[in-house]
Amino acid sequence: MVVNELRGTAATAVILTPAHQTPTGVVLAPGRRQELLRWADERDGVMIEDDYDSEFRIARVADLLLSRPTS
Repeated sequence: MVVNELRGTAATAVILTPAHQTPTGVVLAPGRRQELLRWADERDGVMIEDDYDSEFRIARVADLLLSRPTS
């Protein structure tokens, strides 16, 4: 997801699969998540994270979104 392109839309919600982004299969980077949080704050928007395959990650701790930045 390209956050700058998202800003050019009227969207106020996004659905993410942070552990396995389609179609590339990459993990959502912490910096990209922060960009999305800023976008959500700017829009008073919503981010929905569906971590549907996190149980398959054995060697890593899941990157859970616990709080939003305050600035």
